[in-house]
Amino acid sequence: MRHLILHIGHGKTGTSFIQTVLSINACELKKLNIHYPNHTSFSSAKKGYITSGNMEVLSKDARINFGEFDNLMFSSENLFFNLLIRDNFEKKILSNCDKLSVILYTRNVMEMLISAWGQAVKRAGETQSLNEFLVASADMHHSKVLKWIELSKEFNFDLYIKNYSLHKRDIFSSFYSTLCEITKIKASSFGQFTMPENDQVNRSMTLAEYTLLQCANKIDKRFGSMLSDALVNNIPNLLSEEPTINKNIRDELSDKYEPLIEEINRHIDPSEAIIFENTSAETLDIPKELTKEQIDIFSETFANFFVSKTNFSEIFAKFFGKYTDLGSHTNIQEDVNKIRDISLKIESEDGKLDMQDALILMKIAHNLRPDGPVIKAKVEKWQALLKKSSENE
Repeated sequence: MRHLILHIGHGKTGTSFIQTVLSINACELKKLNIHYPNHTSFSSAKKGYITSGNMEVLSKDARINFGEFDNLMFSSENLFFNLLIRDNFEKKILSNCDKLSVILYTRNVMEMLISAWGQAVKRAGETQSLNEFLVASADMHHSKVLKWIELSKEFNFDLYIKNYSLHKRDIFSSFYSTLCEITKIKASSFGQFTMPENDQVNRSMTLAEYTLLQCANKIDKRFGSMLSDALVNNIPNLLSEEPTINKNIRDELSDKYEPLIEEINRHIDPSEAIIFENTSAETLDIPKELTKEQIDIFSETFANFFVSKTNFSEIFAKFFGKYTDLGSHTNIQEDVNKIRDISLKIESEDGKLDMQDALILMKIAHNLRPDGPVIKAKVEKWQALLKKSSENE
């Protein structure tokens, strides 16, 4: 019997850690007649870095190949969204297996919403405060949990829903117990699994880190994402913090989510019931300022991102795009040539810029903002310095 097992997240429920353990123990899983197909992300996953799982099951030309195994397993948060598209679900999944089991982790609502904001800051360029985000954002997860419940009833497959908030301290133990229940494997096999060195993957941030990332996102959201990964991967076990939520916003969200919570709980094991808000929040003693290690990571990431030739050119291209609003400016081609020459100079062996280069760029800035007092003062000062230097030669 071809038994397909899908772990579909959803987001912010320990998926990256589960995927790390699965990738490390792929050979052990085979001994249990469970094939977790190899993926290019496994090398990163084994290091405890952020990955997206082995969801090749949904790629255009992918074929689900059980080989010699009865159980085939895939893990990806993207499946949570993509398989709700009926065509994907029927053609890619149901037509390629005899039995389907789906493992879905959700979590308590406020905890999930705060974590979703944090993930948006880390990976999606978010610059809004938590309270602004909560007011503006639509539900992306709990309403879809209900859709999965409806889908399981329509197509009669086994759906195992777990509350991550109850298992966050032992998430893989919870996952493995569910896997044993699904496959009828003895739980004692768990002791033979190798666990990663770090007990967190894709951690949340401290308040100081969130502030730093939001500043980075305002510069370039790709820089913010790169900085987030560097902080998470290099300091994996740092405790996280949560911003304060406005009481009125909290009350409005409670009224909005309570009916949804009640409906989800009607369909899941009472021991896994979700609630609106955790009542046992921890008070953590976390430094309010950035540490030297965090600052060093910021400096290194900044250099890697902005000093690279490709991104340096892109920054100039973005900056130069403002010329499109200056139809009367007659020196565009001349300024393009100046920027080109400076970029080529950076690309040269020494890559050193001087005061003349600084003056050229500041003059271009002056063309864009002729009334800028700082820009104007710098142009006049640097021109005088260069003139004096030339006279002294």
